[in-house]
Amino acid sequence: MAGDESPTTSIPCAGHSLIPWGNKLLSVAGHAKDPSESIQEHEKVKVLDLQTATWSTLKTFGKAPVSRGGQSVTLVGGTLVIFGGQDAKRTLLNDLHILDLETMTWDEIDAV
Repeated sequence: MAGDESPTTSIPCAGHSLIPWGNKLLSVAGHAKDPSESIQEHEKVKVLDLQTATWSTLKTFGKAPVSRGGQSVTLVGGTLVIFGGQDAKRTLLNDLHILDLETMTWDEIDAV
């Protein structure tokens, strides 16, 4: 598996999506349960190791999508795809983001 993982303690979150990835589970997107807190850019992707039952943060590069809920997420080969949802102000989002799981790099795709 590519990418660096570091043990994590996180703020409570909601609206995230869980995606199986090998013997791990990726937790992506979502938002903080407490409106006064926010999920930091470097904490956008969490990983649950299903063998050890431990959480870590996946180190990614590029501009991660804004915190959101209600998004659609899928895994296509080695690429994680996130579409839409709504931000913390409940504004509907019409954006498309991909995370290359080999390089751990985010890209935003024009969804017009």
